[in-house]
Amino acid sequence: MNLAIANGQGGIGVIVYNGRPYFAVTQTSGDSGNVHHLETSTDLASWREIAFSNAAFDRYRLASEGRVGFFRLRSLDADGASDWTNQLDVFDQRIFTAPGAGGLRNPPFAKFTVELRNPERVYFQDSDRYPFHFDFARARLPHYKEISFRDYVRISLFSQQQELLLGTVILPPDPSITEVAIQFTGNDAFAIEDVAKWFQFVRSRVVVPEGWRFLYLPTFEQSAPAFENLEWFAEQGITVDTVARWVTENACYSTGWALGRVKVLAASEIHAAYGDGRLSHHDILVTDQIPAEIPVVAGVLAMKPATPNSHVAILSRSFGIPFAYPSGSALQEQFRALDGREVLLVVSVIDGECEIRVQDVEGQLSEARRREILESRRPPVAKIRPIVHSGTYHLDTASLTPDDSGRVGGKGANFGLLRQSIPENAPAPAIALTFDLWTEFMSQTIGTLGGMTLGESIAADLEGFSFPPDVSALRPVLEAIRERIRVAADFSPNQKQAVAAALGSVGFDDRERVRFRSSTNVEDSDFFSGAGLYDSFSGCLADDTDGESEGPSGCDPEESNERGVFRAIRKVYASFYNENAFIERLRHGVDESKVGMAMLVHHSFPDESEQANGVATLRILRSADASRIVEATMVSQTGAESITNSDNAFLP
Repeated sequence: MNLAIANGQGGIGVIVYNGRPYFAVTQTSGDSGNVHHLETSTDLASWREIAFSNAAFDRYRLASEGRVGFFRLRSLDADGASDWTNQLDVFDQRIFTAPGAGGLRNPPFAKFTVELRNPERVYFQDSDRYPFHFDFARARLPHYKEISFRDYVRISLFSQQQELLLGTVILPPDPSITEVAIQFTGNDAFAIEDVAKWFQFVRSRVVVPEGWRFLYLPTFEQSAPAFENLEWFAEQGITVDTVARWVTENACYSTGWALGRVKVLAASEIHAAYGDGRLSHHDILVTDQIPAEIPVVAGVLAMKPATPNSHVAILSRSFGIPFAYPSGSALQEQFRALDGREVLLVVSVIDGECEIRVQDVEGQLSEARRREILESRRPPVAKIRPIVHSGTYHLDTASLTPDDSGRVGGKGANFGLLRQSIPENAPAPAIALTFDLWTEFMSQTIGTLGGMTLGESIAADLEGFSFPPDVSALRPVLEAIRERIRVAADFSPNQKQAVAAALGSVGFDDRERVRFRSSTNVEDSDFFSGAGLYDSFSGCLADDTDGESEGPSGCDPEESNERGVFRAIRKVYASFYNENAFIERLRHGVDESKVGMAMLVHHSFPDESEQANGVATLRILRSADASRIVEATMVSQTGAESITNSDNAFLP
């Protein structure tokens, strides 16, 4: 390799390390606020920038294949555009996000982008100024200044047309841990060979003190191939791990106490164990990680960190179920060793620290004392507004208030308050389908039901169950009910015509995907949040009106099957009889004859256009002088990564 060196305003030298060429700044003119431009030329007349750094270059490696030319370093004063760098120092507070309050929720991170047409440059962005990759690309990458968000997602998150590689460099929340983690973001699973190549290159652009370790922390989409090939990655000198390695203290997601028998189960076993009786409502679940949904149990301990505002966490707080992550292998082994024994579990926050206490009470309680303790844990009866007849199948949400939950359910009624409060930032148009449609749907007769209406057959099937139910007997009954609603039942021609007219009257186009969101009068109450119990689905009216049942969908040519709106509505109705939903109504003593499913309807926002999502929760505290303090907690994630039904592989 031939390199001719031309010194610019700052001194520059080329060194060879393990047979590879690096640039090293030998001296820098100007003050410490200067930025540095590394340029190349073949004729000493025209110069092209190949790297930029907001600090002195430190062994900046160049690809050696065919590299012949002249190089210079220009040191200039920093300006407003100096909000990125091609070489990242782990102590560079201009690029990393400012440290938060500490703990797993606030690790410093720096996002980066690589143009795959020129993989030699890694663009590390000021992650406070540009919280999203998209914003940085439009501001600082010349080829992408005018790109739309949809096109940006297409070329960055999907490998088939990928032009950009997105990722993040993450530092431990504890500054005493001398490690750096690298993540790559994509909706497709990348080839492990590409991941290894990208990892080593990004690693070469990060400056760390001697002795620091680099880790690969795969995101959800990349986790399966990463953990299936741990030995292969190790052979490449890459350590694969999860963010759990950095948790140095317990995490309390829901405080409270519970008396129950410890059941140690893998997350993959929970559903089956609840069905066959190995796990019951009165047990304390100890599991390796938290899936998107678990049955309601007495208490939950997860051996890997969870998402603070997942449905499991929200429901646990709503029902007073202790839910925590115990940190440290010793404490975790202590809980595993209690498998099958009766214990008293207390999860509390004292002086800002999460404390998890457990007492083995096996054989120490009389049956009378046990009943007395468990009786004190009985939840209050849920306060609901019974179904009210509205005389119409739909209402405009603009005029709805929380008092309308008896007509359109909690989600639809509260959405009216949202539209009135922030009209410029609430989806519109939006309507609510009333309980009138549900009531008439449940009043239809189906030939196979022996003259009973759909609603009467469901009531007969569920009549013998009380809390706690025999889940092995209840589960097939609920499956049959959901199938009856989705497949055997249907809407009348008049009902279909009225719903289609309602959608058209507010401006929904036949070829527009519309979201039908569950909205019941058994949610959003003082003692019953209903979070995560019911399901929502999208539908396309053109698929109902095109006169045929073959795909593709009229709203999405890439969807091979039709996805009509009435199919979506029936699926939402069926979710009223989801297992956890019905069991929770049993637990709270809800009268099934007074409740049902309405719907909130607005435009569907597909994953590929979603820029961020999150969950916010509020807690109102009243002091002795009757004043109020409102505590708000929000957990968010860029893109369509789920917060409410989360996977442990990504960091919210």
